[in-house]
Amino acid sequence: MSNPMRVLEFFAGTAPSREAIAEELAGHPVHYVAFGSTATPGPTGHADSFIELHHASRLNFQNAKALQRQLDLHLGKGGFDRIFAVMPYSEKTMHSDGSKVFRVVGRRLNPGGKLIHVFEEKSHLLGVHLLPRFGVPWSEDPQGDFKANRQALERLAKSGGLRLAVYGFQFIDVSKSGQLGIRWLTTEPNGLYSAENIGDFVRRHSLWADAARHVAVFMKPKK
Repeated sequence: MSNPMRVLEFFAGTAPSREAIAEELAGHPVHYVAFGSTATPGPTGHADSFIELHHASRLNFQNAKALQRQLDLHLGKGGFDRIFAVMPYSEKTMHSDGSKVFRVVGRRLNPGGKLIHVFEEKSHLLGVHLLPRFGVPWSEDPQGDFKANRQALERLAKSGGLRLAVYGFQFIDVSKSGQLGIRWLTTEPNGLYSAENIGDFVRRHSLWADAARHVAVFMKPKK
């Protein structure tokens, strides 16, 4: 049996992404840890072996030092191969510790590990507020907003010793006939995060998928 994939999930709630994680990592034994979880552990029907630990307690993402202490207390010094943070709805204010929080979380990744983050226009985990800035999903220049957001996330990733592997941006497209349609722009042409599949990925991982505007996948370089 191969070494287990270590998976950490924040903002788990009823853990709707638990089944999706097990399905996406089918064929691997999985050690899964969830925070903010109210789910009941049980068979997933996908992973060869799925060992799980659920914490009902919430973590402090407003203060990087407090978050570091909480993670050390609950997790020790171990790293993870995947970290999921699905939080579609934004709060009204942005916490100034955001970029520091991002670095604290990034340090929990094993070499080659991925941080998968789904969020609305503001991310308290990243400390960024992406375009468009008016709390609505439409944009006068989707391609321009997509490029600016990608560049901002690339700079953030570099500051934390990570690499932006995938960025997906959802917007409302208005056709010439006046009909509205939801579209995704993404840096990945094929696969799980392609424009064709990324919407399904978000829906599998969240009960509030319609609120999600951004998907960012960060990777820690292998040594």
